[in-house]
Amino acid sequence: MDQQEQKDGERCVQERLIDELTLRGLGRPTGLTMKAFDDMLRGLCQKLAHMTPENLDALAEVAAAKPSGKDRDRFPIANDILEWAREIQPPKDTGSPLVRALFLHAVGRGMVSEGFGPELLRWVKKHRRWPKDGDIRLVRAEGVEAVGRIQLIEDRQRRGVVVDQVDARFLEARRRAVQKCKDLTNGVYDDAA
Repeated sequence: MDQQEQKDGERCVQERLIDELTLRGLGRPTGLTMKAFDDMLRGLCQKLAHMTPENLDALAEVAAAKPSGKDRDRFPIANDILEWAREIQPPKDTGSPLVRALFLHAVGRGMVSEGFGPELLRWVKKHRRWPKDGDIRLVRAEGVEAVGRIQLIEDRQRRGVVVDQVDARFLEARRRAVQKCKDLTNGVYDDAA
């Protein structure tokens, strides 16, 4: 997302989410100073700029149905809004600083070189935390079948055996997923993917 797209996206978030919730009468959450509330709203605009107008409308509807405060007249906290936004329109795989840092780290590079990059990416998107040793073992175990299947398909191709459409589609999808992970380990972020 370039600078102009980010700016346009932020304006759309302001109009379709923040202004809509304000018009519905939701106010600053109790316990937040005015500055902290303004910072929260600015952060939401920045983080949700990738969302489509339709999905922002849906998010506004969800947020309006789940106000905070004892009188249910306050903005939901940013963490709740961001979680609902992830359910409605997940950000691109490459948009997360956590994903970027993990794949630039030795852990991510190692998993990609072993062929388990797609499983690691799926895991970190689901759990949104840095994996521990036990998590890495689980990710490897999950990927063993896919890596083995790739090896079998490629072995058949080397021997000149015709690969059926299901295996060919699987191989192509897996190659794209592995390439995306390799790009992440090299600091290449294709946000359009």
